[in-house]
Amino acid sequence: ALGRLEEIGCPAGPIYDAADMLQDPHFNARGMFEDIETSTGLRFKIPAMVPKLSATPGGTIWAGPQVGAHTRQVLEEDLGFGPGEVDRLLSVGAVGADGG
Repeated sequence: ALGRLEEIGCPAGPIYDAADMLQDPHFNARGMFEDIETSTGLRFKIPAMVPKLSATPGGTIWAGPQVGAHTRQVLEEDLGFGPGEVDRLLSVGAVGADGG
């Protein structure tokens, strides 16, 4: 379909999903992704800062807290669960927490 549109002079291009963007040489050459590492050693690519500014290019300096680091806080402070309820949810594996 893109070939036919090109033949008739209609501007068109592919519609990418995230996997397509990660594989595209142009996106990678432009530095549109950056590699990060979590505190547990997991490495992966995330979208880089845009727009690209020469004087202040930006970048990710922290991947964020460990998954589950705020489980107790959210359940108690935001959702109103009592400490006993949270302990029970943790003990049966209904929720997870890392580091308390």
